[in-house]
Amino acid sequence: MSPDYKVRQAGLHDLDSLMLLEEMVFHAAEYHLIGRRQYRYFLQEANAEIWVVEIDGQVRASAILFYQKNRSHCRLYSIAVHPDFQGKGIGSQIFRELEAMLLVRGYRELRQEVRSDRSELIALYLKRGYQIYAKTENYYPDGVSCVRLKKVLKGE
Repeated sequence: MSPDYKVRQAGLHDLDSLMLLEEMVFHAAEYHLIGRRQYRYFLQEANAEIWVVEIDGQVRASAILFYQKNRSHCRLYSIAVHPDFQGKGIGSQIFRELEAMLLVRGYRELRQEVRSDRSELIALYLKRGYQIYAKTENYYPDGVSCVRLKKVLKGE
């Protein structure tokens, strides 16, 4: 990964960059896209956080986390890496940093959903220590199922 990067919590000033990234990474036929209003809500909601990776001053990746009170797990709602930066370790870096942060905050598990037709992505998550714990049929707009994954967080 480029040496000039940083992972930081997003703010309202990142709204345009987040929208652009959403449009570049996800397609409405396959995913329920996040709109500007939803992003604004997530940025201001106490039970959600958006984290971004900045490279050379530009937002090139994002991750949305949802929390619930009195729960030991957290949900990774979305992770997006700009197409020009995919396969360069940025996603892995986000996971390492978020997992370490969540562990320090007392969370013991991170959960997420992945399209069942994204076998390469599922394999990557399994390699990172995630386990499949459920499947939901007809989850995405095009009828594809989702695979639910979870990882028990441990200090590395």
